[in-house]
Amino acid sequence: MKRTTLIYIIGMVLGTALFTVLALFVNLPLGFAGLRAPFEFGILAAFAAVFGPAPGMVIGFLGGLLAGIFRGELWWSEVLATMFMGTMIGFCQRMLSIGDGGFEPRGLITYAGFTAAASVLCWVLLCPALDLFLYHLDFGSTFVLWALCGAAVLLTALVVGGLLCLACGMVCRKKPLL
Repeated sequence: MKRTTLIYIIGMVLGTALFTVLALFVNLPLGFAGLRAPFEFGILAAFAAVFGPAPGMVIGFLGGLLAGIFRGELWWSEVLATMFMGTMIGFCQRMLSIGDGGFEPRGLITYAGFTAAASVLCWVLLCPALDLFLYHLDFGSTFVLWALCGAAVLLTALVVGGLLCLACGMVCRKKPLL
């Protein structure tokens, strides 16, 4: 087995475990509509940005699935949106080049753009549509709830994931910043 493949497998296992643990045990209520700050999406975003779209997809799917099973409330719309979000953010991996040692801090603008697009597509469009088709829920109330959830996901993915990407990029950087 190649060393690179082993690193990707370890990254996927570690990312899935961290995602699941944060989803289950770290709860910071936001004070309205029963929402909480989902810190696990910062981990998903950082791991997807470092390892790419396929590991991001695996971490999103397995992490969302395990968190839903252990919480006792498995929503396939949430699992599929989490998987899609990890995949979309993973597409900025080559532009950030964190693992290659060519990281530039201005690459975080690209990361922020990919994260914002992924959050809007997943939590404002995909989740309400899947809830409508899978569970026959009211689109209006579902849309508002998922839009609020998407804002919380975007905020934590930008802050937590951005800081993790910045830290990882600075550690792996081959040339000095100044």
